[in-house]
Formats: sequence, C-alpha cells, structure tokens
Amino acid sequence: MKYTLPTRFILLALLCFLSKNNFASSTNNPADNCSEESYDMCDTPPFISCPPFVWIKPTESSDPSRTGEPVVQAGAPGCGEPIVIFRDSRDIINLCHITITRTWLAIDPNNSAIFSTCEQTIKQIDEEDPVITNVPEDITVFANRSNCRSMVIWEDPDIFENVLLDDIVITGERNGQVFSVNNGDLFSEGVTTITYRATDICTNFAEASFTITVLC
Repeated sequence: MKYTLPTRFILLALLCFLSKNNFASSTNNPADNCSEESYDMCDTPPFISCPPFVWIKPTESSDPSRTGEPVVQAGAPGCGEPIVIFRDSRDIINLCHITITRTWLAIDPNNSAIFSTCEQTIKQIDEEDPVITNVPEDITVFANRSNCRSMVIWEDPDIFENVLLDDIVITGERNGQVFSVNNGDLFSEGVTTITYRATDICTNFAEASFTITVLC
C-alpha cells in the first residue's frame, strides 16, 4: 500500500518507536533500519531539463521516442526516483502547421505536491513537395493529315502527396508560348513541352515535364 508523504512518515516513526520498545519484531520488519534520517521528508523538487525544440513532418509521430525525453534526477540525496509524465497542448494553425507545447512533469514519488516542470516545443510543419513519378517518355508522332496536326494520348504520371493535393495543372509550351493542355489534344507540327504541376494545400509544389514532337 502507498501512503501520502505525511502518513507514511508518521507510520514509519511509530514502527521505529514500537521496535525500539520491543512491541514488534519480525525478520522483514520495515523498522529494522530505523534512523533519524529514515523519516526525514524530501522537500526538494526533482531536477528536470526538457528536450530541445523539434521540427517534424505531418506524417511523423510526435511520440517521445521521436521527439526526445527529458533529463530527470532526484532533487536531493535520499529522495526517490521521480515519476515522469507529460501533457500536450496543440495549437492548430492549419493542416500545414501545428504547434505542440509539451509540458513535462517530474514528480516526487512520495508526495505529488512536490514536482518540477519544463516545456518543450514541437512544430509539425509540411514543407514537403508532392512527388511525381512515372512521367511519360518523350513522344514522337507522324501526322498524316493535311493540316499537320495529330492527336496524342499518354499515360498520366502518378502524383503522391503527404497531406492533401490542392491542384494539378497541365500546360504546354511551344515557341515561347504557354497554353493549357489536356491529355488527348491535337498537337501541331514541332516540339511541345508538356509540364505537370502539382500543388498541395500548403503551397508546396512539384513539376515534371516531357516533350511531344509532331513530324509531317
């Protein structure tokens, strides 16, 4: 059974008194090691030093195994090993930016009223661009129409995002002119550079390009 600090030491003092006056005796008697120091109260708060500031991605865990644990010691010789706990307060600015204020507590094991605290800041921020893979190889086609234009169809690339995509834009550029493009459009003679631009809700973006060459 665990006692609060005052009750515990009152009972220990009473056991010491009874033992010294032959009122109780046993081989495992807790009063066997009675001394004046045995029931001195530990009134010194534990020492605690927080982990440093940490940046993590939205996909990463904020568990202390990733973000660090504090350095903790007993407040003074004879004090018990502190109990360490933490609580989090989250400030959600948006899906791209979350600030976690982690309050660590080191508590005396015999008296929860004796404790020390420190604060750690953890920022969960998305600064990661989308990823575009499986971009088509450059394409060359031969037009068989009198106006030298040809329909071109390709496999769309794969786009991955760790939070949420906001927009995907496909543009073409030919002779310095930029224009909107759709898969399966008609393309005129010459070289057109096709660019995919993927943007997430945190304004991070990625681009990937390939060319379409139409020969007549």
